[in-house]
Amino acid sequence: MLVQQPVSAGESSASASGAASRRQVVMASIEVYETLGGGGLYALIGARLWLGANQLATLVNREQRRTDGSGGDLPRRLEKELEGYGRDMWVWNEGKGTRMTRARIRYEGDVRLYQHIVKAPYRPLSSLLHTPLALAEYLHVSPPYSPEDLHGLLVELDAQNDRGDESNRPWRPKIVFEPTPPSCHAGQKEWLEKILGGIEVLSPNHEELLSFYSIPPIRPTDPALLPMIESLIVHLLSLGVGPDGSGAVVVRCGRLGCVVGTREGGVRWIPAYWAAQDEGRVKDVTGAGNSFLGGYISGLSLSSGDPYETALYATVSASFVVEQFGLPVLNPVAERRSEPEPSDGEEQGDGGVHERWNGDSPWNRLVSLRARLGVA
Repeated sequence: MLVQQPVSAGESSASASGAASRRQVVMASIEVYETLGGGGLYALIGARLWLGANQLATLVNREQRRTDGSGGDLPRRLEKELEGYGRDMWVWNEGKGTRMTRARIRYEGDVRLYQHIVKAPYRPLSSLLHTPLALAEYLHVSPPYSPEDLHGLLVELDAQNDRGDESNRPWRPKIVFEPTPPSCHAGQKEWLEKILGGIEVLSPNHEELLSFYSIPPIRPTDPALLPMIESLIVHLLSLGVGPDGSGAVVVRCGRLGCVVGTREGGVRWIPAYWAAQDEGRVKDVTGAGNSFLGGYISGLSLSSGDPYETALYATVSASFVVEQFGLPVLNPVAERRSEPEPSDGEEQGDGGVHERWNGDSPWNRLVSLRARLGVA
């Protein structure tokens, strides 16, 4: 995912993975339908809530169509749905033998069974260098990457910069790392701690963070959970997150909201947007954590890098994704509405106050969340 820095044309931010994918959903009644999905897509939409399509991009694998336009593995219906969010966002990779990531999800009562059909690709840094994602300011590294995989990308990035010449500008992106869930175990802890100095933001969810340190799951209602999460954040910060130790650890905690920690500002909790009395608004949490991170990356750009203010943008992004099954709906807006003005250049490109999602404005929700938290 690429987030273009709005005040500095030509500079940008990117992500090593994050392609959209097709999902075949099978209900217990044998109802089958295809829909768009994938953590990278949800992250991109979480960012798109705040930024225009021309400020975002992701690299998407798909099978090449025939010269007459037939064939391919992305139905036109789904392609039009993607383009509805903005054509500029989609960088199609149609190399020989390339196929779109695909999965089958089966629901049996409350049980969700997930099966890969075409797995998400591991992209080396070299695969991004000649795409619009190159030289991005923020690089979102998401599943299927493990801490060990990210270490390999960092080594490749350093080598690429060392080889730099007049035709190759140095690329030192600020990396936001969302580790793939299967890699969140003690066997990857050493790699996790090894890569901290090379990233800007580390963001597992609370269960994943505990798993890195061989700590059994703790129920959200258990009073031991919050202090345990905070102690692990402090430990990671003591090791140094970011090149100068000024990075952040952002732990996503579901209905508890999130917790943000930095060396300078300490540890702060931010509640989920939908409170207990709004439980009916939450229909499906699929993609909520991914969209949170997309919103977080946008917030870094819109809030001058304030890691705590940024979490408010992220929280609002997640609030739109959980309101329905699938992606939030971008509503066409014919004219500017009387909504709160974003401050200090927050309105970006085609996004911001000119658009509504699920019939509401992200900026309205941001104002509401700030008021609820007593933030000016």
